[in-house]
Amino acid sequence: DLLAGLVVADSGTLMGERPLRVELLTGYTTAADRRQIIEGIETGGVDILIGTHALIQEGVDFRSLGVIVIDEQHRFGVMQRAALRGKGQEPPVLVMSATPIPRTLALTLYGDLEVSTIPELPAGRQAILTRYVPPERRDDAEAFLVKQAGEGHQSFVVCPLIEESEAIQSKAATEEYERLRTTSLAAL
Repeated sequence: DLLAGLVVADSGTLMGERPLRVELLTGYTTAADRRQIIEGIETGGVDILIGTHALIQEGVDFRSLGVIVIDEQHRFGVMQRAALRGKGQEPPVLVMSATPIPRTLALTLYGDLEVSTIPELPAGRQAILTRYVPPERRDDAEAFLVKQAGEGHQSFVVCPLIEESEAIQSKAATEEYERLRTTSLAAL
């Protein structure tokens, strides 16, 4: 159990000793607040830190990183997840995703991940449809995206990398963006 060591009393204190301190660190955090938060995580005064990619920036050092929870893990690249893990002594990692993208599926099948499933949607939430389209049917997929956009629906394309990499042979978001700008999607 990832949070077994965390005991929070009803009084809102950490193990009855002091108030539980939860902070938020993002790129929008003011310099003064950022200094205060970083000092708190370095000294152990911050108990739970919630944030964006700002958590993996240089200068953000944890005194004792006990667990990492990554929501929408597909938004983190391989190197970004490794950088976050490197900020602790191999802390347990809980990754969450509602989107079964190829990387998530590969990590589940071939990685060291255990699977937990929430089988029902929140009340009032419509089902999300995810489809794999092989490369030879790319034109069909793009026509479908154009049709959906014309009906006022949103779509997104997930790429495993942000920038091209010599080390990893996979689609890069910047490259795919430039390619899609020259297709029928560009007129949207």
